[in-house]
Amino acid sequence: MKKTAAVIAGIFLIVFLILLYPDPGMTPEEESNSVRLTFISPFANTGYWGTAATGILDVAEKYGMNVKCIGFAESDPQKQIRYIKSAIYSHADGIITAGIENSEEFKEALDLASEAGIPVILIDCDIEGSDRLCYIGTDNFEAGRLAGQDIVEATEGKGSVAIIRNEKSSINQQERINGMKSVIEQYPDMEIVTVLQGNQNYMIAKEQIVNMLREYPDIDAIFCPEGYSSICMSHFLLEEKEGHKDLKVVAFDMSDEALETLKQGKIYSIIQQDPYTMGQKAVEYLHQYLNGESGIQSETYTNVQNVKPENIDQFYKYGSKDVIWHTY
Repeated sequence: MKKTAAVIAGIFLIVFLILLYPDPGMTPEEESNSVRLTFISPFANTGYWGTAATGILDVAEKYGMNVKCIGFAESDPQKQIRYIKSAIYSHADGIITAGIENSEEFKEALDLASEAGIPVILIDCDIEGSDRLCYIGTDNFEAGRLAGQDIVEATEGKGSVAIIRNEKSSINQQERINGMKSVIEQYPDMEIVTVLQGNQNYMIAKEQIVNMLREYPDIDAIFCPEGYSSICMSHFLLEEKEGHKDLKVVAFDMSDEALETLKQGKIYSIIQQDPYTMGQKAVEYLHQYLNGESGIQSETYTNVQNVKPENIDQFYKYGSKDVIWHTY
């Protein structure tokens, strides 16, 4: 009896220790998905970045990978860098993120990942000279050229053009503006009269737009080379009951506000990017790399299209599907 009691006591002790000190390795989910990817997004949203996350998750599911999506309520480069380092220290198998411009600390984080043998793919924004595996995203100069062609078409090659860019200047925006300018410069009766540094606060941005149109009453066209300035301009036009009916606006990135403005014929076109494919290809390339396959290009450009009222049925709506964000 004593021996039996000792055996039973030993079994209970083993069970107790297992419950008290579980395996410090992978969780059950991670055990079934041995390849762990971390997507660190500048924003956690259901729009552009949610669409990129959906592309990542769809392909990761196909390959049996485990993905953690990290994002922020507001753009915070320091937080983004911190969580890149956190992914490195937690031994992620691959990292997907967007480039941070003019940041030596960001480049150092990518160097740290390289030293740890962790491939990093940049989407949306590339950083030349950084130690990334590759870049997947828009050819921003060509996207700007497409916008320039729409502006020329809308104005019949004559008139004054204004640019409203985000106050947080970026390489992406500048490349798009340069592409647009390369088209406008071919038309002697067209000129860019002002470049407005827009604000992320809509009420301030609205006041800036009103002041700009008052100072330059002969503006014929406006180019918004990124999403937030496009949303602000769309809000402004939706609120305007009269006036500015002849203003030709070319916006960037689809949003609910921009779509509604397009439907009402208050803007001429929207240049739409393809964040879903950016996410898809990022996981495909990581799968290829982690399996020792070669042939990964340093740069892969995804499609852009100009959406107008006449082809509005061809656009696809940005949106996230079953994305669980770890928001900080």
